[in-house]
Amino acid sequence: MGSHEPTSAAAYDLVVAPAVSGSADPEPRWSCCLPTTGETTISLSVLRTAGPWIGARARASLGGPPGVTADPGRERYAIGGGRGTPQLHGEPLIWLGCPAWLEVCAPAREERAEVTLRLPPWHELSQEVAEGELWDVADVLAFALGSDLGVVDDGATVGFPEAGEPPGRAKRLLQAHLGIIVPAAELGALEGGCTPYRELPRSGLLLVLR
Repeated sequence: MGSHEPTSAAAYDLVVAPAVSGSADPEPRWSCCLPTTGETTISLSVLRTAGPWIGARARASLGGPPGVTADPGRERYAIGGGRGTPQLHGEPLIWLGCPAWLEVCAPAREERAEVTLRLPPWHELSQEVAEGELWDVADVLAFALGSDLGVVDDGATVGFPEAGEPPGRAKRLLQAHLGIIVPAAELGALEGGCTPYRELPRSGLLLVLR
């Protein structure tokens, strides 16, 4: 792991860290350890509204952060009824040299859709990307999509049935995921064993880690 020193989940700094994008250091620097072994996922819950398809809005928003390009070496996937927007769609990307997937799950009868950025597991991601870049991309996506809820995990997404309503949803989701992304007003519904870790300035949301 080189100079990276992973910390336990209980060792996060209790002060909310400022959002810093990128790093001038020769090696990426992280202040936390995300215990993801299969993949690192950031999943956002988004209310479905009239207008451009959520997947198109999500992909367009990723034109802002540095280093996001399409990956011609892998194929897109889509599942649906053959007309209208697909219920599941994945687009392969390369982000700062890392393989990634932008996945949108939008079942026909749900009021919400889920947009998930699937990235390499922490031990690979932390060698290539500065921590601030990861949270910056999450913030960009949440702002562009008007998301009010998200999770950070090892492959798991928000989940439609278990999302629930605020403020109780924050506690339920944090019990099932490594971290949650919620409005700061929902912080009061949480109990001990978690850390308000980083403010996401564009979206106005707060990242809380277990």
